[in-house]
Amino acid sequence: TILFIGQPGQMRFVATDPGYPSTPGLYEYRISVASTDGDANNSEPLNQLVLARRPMLDLETFGEARAGQEDWVLLTTSAMPEFSYSENGSAWQGNWSSRDNYPAFIQLEFGSESQPPLIVPLAHAAPIAGEGDDAGSAVTQ
Repeated sequence: TILFIGQPGQMRFVATDPGYPSTPGLYEYRISVASTDGDANNSEPLNQLVLARRPMLDLETFGEARAGQEDWVLLTTSAMPEFSYSENGSAWQGNWSSRDNYPAFIQLEFGSESQPPLIVPLAHAAPIAGEGDDAGSAVTQ
């Protein structure tokens, strides 16, 4: 089972942390969009891209809200950030909920024609020998 959920306003995934500068182990990460009131210099609402992280003590709790998470604001912008997901770099979709695989690409758009989207390719592990159609073939890189 793949622990990755993608929606237009957030994505959640589980990753290992090697232990520096934090405690090693599994962590659930959430990158989400949060709207805030404008500041003293700007009366328009602002949008923040927020990274949250919490230790994963039980994989069954993936996706549940829970105390003990740390939050960091990655970006504050007047544009509305939005995630989309793709298997091949085209045919983008707003939701990703496959339990068999995670997307090959994640796109972050800022709702503006003048700002190009950020597209991040995700590395996928090579198939394990004996699985799939190429069972027994050598993997070269």
